[in-house]
Amino acid sequence: MPGKFRKLRAPVAALVLLASGCASVPTPQADEPTPVADAPAAEEAKTPPADPKAATADRAADSPAKQAAAPQEKPEPAPAPKPAPAPKPAPKPKPAPKPWKTEFTAGSHLAKVDGVQVYLGLPAVSKWRQKTVVAAPLDQKHTIAPLLKGRDRPLVRGRALRVCIDPGHGGEDSGATSRDGALAEKTVALDIAKRLRKMLLADGAEVMLTRESDAAYPTLDARVAKAKKWKADLFVSIHLNANAGHAPRGVETYVFTAPGMESTSYQGSKPSPESSATFPGNSHDAGSVQLGFCIQRRLVAASGMPDRGLRRARFVVLRDAGMPAALVECGFITNAKDLAAMKTAAGLSAVARGVYEGICDFALGTMAPGLPAHVSGEGGLGKEPAGGGAAAPAVFFAVAARDARALALFDDERRAVEHRRSAERDGNVFEDEKRHGARDSIRPAPPFQPWRTGKPGQCPTSRTWTARRRRSAQSAASRQSPGSSGIGPRSQPAFRRRARRPGC
Repeated sequence: MPGKFRKLRAPVAALVLLASGCASVPTPQADEPTPVADAPAAEEAKTPPADPKAATADRAADSPAKQAAAPQEKPEPAPAPKPAPAPKPAPKPKPAPKPWKTEFTAGSHLAKVDGVQVYLGLPAVSKWRQKTVVAAPLDQKHTIAPLLKGRDRPLVRGRALRVCIDPGHGGEDSGATSRDGALAEKTVALDIAKRLRKMLLADGAEVMLTRESDAAYPTLDARVAKAKKWKADLFVSIHLNANAGHAPRGVETYVFTAPGMESTSYQGSKPSPESSATFPGNSHDAGSVQLGFCIQRRLVAASGMPDRGLRRARFVVLRDAGMPAALVECGFITNAKDLAAMKTAAGLSAVARGVYEGICDFALGTMAPGLPAHVSGEGGLGKEPAGGGAAAPAVFFAVAARDARALALFDDERRAVEHRRSAERDGNVFEDEKRHGARDSIRPAPPFQPWRTGKPGQCPTSRTWTARRRRSAQSAASRQSPGSSGIGPRSQPAFRRRARRPGC
C-alpha cells in the first residue's frame, strides 16, 4: 500500500472505534505519531472493568431490608413538659366602709356613734313632727359632724408623722396607786408609752416622750411647750383612772371642750366662766374629736375593757396644745380586773396596741366603720421614698382611692374658683349665679344684648317690636323739650327701661 494511504488508515480507524463506543484503540505504528485527542480514551481503555459481584453486594447492602436489620442509634427522648403552675386562688374581697350609725336619746347627754359612747355638751333634742331625736346644734357642729365626716386623707405628706407621747405624772408625783400600794400610775403610764413608741417607730414615725424615766417630772406647761417646740403633729397623754369604789372600770378618752360647751364632769351645773372662752386647744377641735374617737374605739376592741366613752375636759395639756390632742385613761388602777391586766405584759401591750391603732386610723385617713385595724410594721407613717412604687411603705388599701377622689374634688373646686375670679375680674357675670346663686358654674353669661329684652315668645325683629321701639323713642324725645329739666324716671327712653327685663 502506498505510504500516503498508510498514514491516513490509522486515524480513520481510531475515529471509527470512538464512534462505535469501543474501549480499545489500536496501537499506532512506531513511525506514526499518537494523536493528543485520544489520550482520555486511552486512559479509559487501561481502566479494568468493574466486578459485577461486588456491585451486587453493594446494592444488597443499600437495600431497605438491610438498613432495617442494621442496628440504629436510639434518638434522645424529648424532655417532659413542665407541669402548668397551679392557679392562684382569687383574692378575698376587701371590706368596704360601712355607713355610720348614730343613736340619740331625748334629754340625754350620752349618744352612740358606731357603737362607741360619746358624751354631748347638751341634751339631745326630740323632733316630734319628724319623730326623730337629734343632737343639739352646738353638739352637731363640734362633735357629730366631724365624726360623721371622718378622715379620707393622710394627716401629713412627704415626711414622717411626728407624735409626742406624754406619760402622765413622774418623779415625786406618783399619780394614783393601787389599793395594795404595789403599783403606781407613773410606772404603768411610762411602760405603756414606751410600748406605744416601739410600735410607732416600726412604721417609720418620729416619736418623742416628754419624760424617759420616773425620776424626771416636767411641769404640765413644760410638756406642752416641748411638743410645740418639736412641732409635733399629734399629742397623746397616757394616764390611769382611779375611784374610791371598787366597781368602776373601763377606758375613756378626753378631748378639749369646744367653746360654748360645758365639760362632761360639769354637765347640769351652772355655766362656768371658761365655757365661752377660746383657748389654743380649740384651734383643732375637729381633729381632736376625731383622734379621741379613733383611739377610744380601737382601745375598747383591743383591751377588752368596758367602754366609758369619749368625754370633754379642759385639762392643761389639752388646753394649751396647738395640735390635735387627746388624753387617754387606760383603765382603773383601783379595780381588781383592770389591775390584773396592768400587771401583765400582754395586758399592757394590748392597751398600747389599741392606742396605736387609733393613731393610725386618724393619721392614715382610714377613719371609717368596718375597716380592719392597722398592723404594726406595715408602714405608712414614715416618709415615702422618692418615686414610690414597690419600695414605698405599705399603706392601708383605702387610702389611695380616697386620696384620688379627694384630690379630684379639690381640683374641680380650685378650677371653678379660678374661673369665677377671672370672670369677675373681666366684668362678666355667671348666668347660673344670677339666676340661682350658684358658685360652681364656669360658663359665663353672654354679653348684654338690649335688643333681646322683649316679652317671652316675641321675636325682636317683628314689625310690632320695631314699631314699639320707634314710638317709644318719639315719645321720649317729645317729652324732653328745651324748657323741661329732663329729670325723673320718664326722662329715660322706654326701650332702655325695658332692657332690664329678662330676654326672650
